[in-house]
Amino acid sequence: AFLSPFDPVCWNRDRSERLFGFLEVLPQTGIAVGMVIVLLEEERASAIHRAHQVQHLAYHDPLTGLPNRALFADRVGHALRRSGVSGARVGLAMVDLDGFKAINDSHGHHAGDRVLRSVADQLTSALEPGETVARLGGDEFAILVEDIDDTVDPASIAERLLECIHVVVDVEGMQYEVRASVGLAISTRSTSHPADAVQRLLRDADIAMYSAKRAGRGAARVFRPEMYADAQDTFELQSQLRG
Repeated sequence: AFLSPFDPVCWNRDRSERLFGFLEVLPQTGIAVGMVIVLLEEERASAIHRAHQVQHLAYHDPLTGLPNRALFADRVGHALRRSGVSGARVGLAMVDLDGFKAINDSHGHHAGDRVLRSVADQLTSALEPGETVARLGGDEFAILVEDIDDTVDPASIAERLLECIHVVVDVEGMQYEVRASVGLAISTRSTSHPADAVQRLLRDADIAMYSAKRAGRGAARVFRPEMYADAQDTFELQSQLRG
């Protein structure tokens, strides 16, 4: 018999067909949506990972993985602010490898890189808890020592840090013993801006380190105010001689 499209039986059958068709498509739609969610989550995780990598490279040395100059200066600033509250002092040591240029010149930078990584590993494992080591560039490292009280002799700290650097590296079949010069500066209880205090501490440690090199290398020196005066006099003399 002919059924009108407006007949209830025909209408119910059409609705059922549409419902079954929808139910057949539903699993496929769910799978597609799930795949989109997974892809979006993977992209989000990848973006977060890339951001972390960029941040790490911005504040760490790519060769050794140690903090770089920017991160180290930030940590020194935090240590100085904490010392202003606790009353303890902060020590900053500059470490420069002796004769490192000869390795680069005679064996290439790949050999020099191996030495730098070995020194970084040695310092990281030998330092005491709470001490921070960084690579500032080239063959120059820096060490932050916190919570130094008045009973501690700064010279003993400098000698201990010098003893931490005892690395023997194989360079193309030859044994190279790493030596270094160490300069240590101790913070003073001043009211200067933390950023200025950080730069002054870096400068003083650098002056002490060059004083150690002039003493014959493989030595450690603690900064004294007269070292800065001597450095100023040397700079003025060199400037006059150029003139």
